[in-house]
Amino acid sequence: MASTAASSSGVVSTKNSPVADYTTSDNADTKSEITAEPELYIVSSTARLLANNDARNIHRYYAVTLELSDGSKVQLLERAVSIDDDTKAKRLNESIIELNRICSYRKDEVNYYIFAGTRTQDTSFSSDVMPQESSTAIDFELFRSSLPENVRFDYLRFDTISDRLRLAYLTDHHWSADGIKEAYGQILDMMRLDTPDIGEMRESGKLLTAPGVRFYGSLARLTGYYSLYDPFTFYDYDLPEHKVRGGVSFKEKIKAFMAGKINAGRGSALYEELYPAPVQIVYPGNNTGRRLLIIGDSYARGMCELIASHFDVTYTFFPGRECDLDKHIDSYGVTDVLILMTSDRLLYRVYGQLRWSDYKTG
Repeated sequence: MASTAASSSGVVSTKNSPVADYTTSDNADTKSEITAEPELYIVSSTARLLANNDARNIHRYYAVTLELSDGSKVQLLERAVSIDDDTKAKRLNESIIELNRICSYRKDEVNYYIFAGTRTQDTSFSSDVMPQESSTAIDFELFRSSLPENVRFDYLRFDTISDRLRLAYLTDHHWSADGIKEAYGQILDMMRLDTPDIGEMRESGKLLTAPGVRFYGSLARLTGYYSLYDPFTFYDYDLPEHKVRGGVSFKEKIKAFMAGKINAGRGSALYEELYPAPVQIVYPGNNTGRRLLIIGDSYARGMCELIASHFDVTYTFFPGRECDLDKHIDSYGVTDVLILMTSDRLLYRVYGQLRWSDYKTG
């Protein structure tokens, strides 16, 4: 199956690019509020290279400043895939072939879903934010269009820079609390097309903020850029009683964060600390007859207990562990498989711990 190397998409007119009103000063350690201001647009942008590559030679990092039409400024950190175009094309082709293999396996018995964690580089406005970098939007579309017909596919929408600011952290590559909430709703809507009995989206409850915490996300920690931070917020979905094997439950983590019983220094990976990586999640009060297998990365960690609350039992596999699909379908009765990962991992297998060969089919 042929692949297309990533190429630059057309630059979207800044006058048609509404953004959120997120203003910052030039002082270090400054945060501001985000409010919807759809009439605002980008007047100008600069992207200063912070690191030409990380230790794994897979990303370049930028400090981005966007000037808005009301004279305010938006500051955020971004990253772009730095592997060469030939390698991207080769890995994209391999991923398409392997995911076709995995998602076609016993497709008459199992529902398959893929949900991608979108990056700014995948969008049509990528060139407005990082003009030095080519957009990966073409590769993202090729990936989406090359999946088997039985697979339902969706991704978190970054249609405008406003979406990017609202749904992802400014200093970390993961989704924010609102991004997790929106992705969860989209995933559930996708699954309910096949099995409406799994129930509707749960109420998110109150948005909580970890007291006294300045969240310097992965992009800040990897580059040593500490002039910007995020508040660390999350929703407590008040999940029904359930059992978590292989990790501490999200509910217990929330208690620790709100009580200040965490290491919240500048070098702390708070996202990974809050969201567990369980092996199995059991909701004994459910009676859906559905058993879910999640093949995911840290994006899946942010919502695996939440999605699992719609199933009787959920099994999770994160990169670096082998998964025998036959065993899970036959011995464990898996009825649904969700592959939930960041797009650069799905498309280009940028992280070495992901090996599609770990997922056995027959």
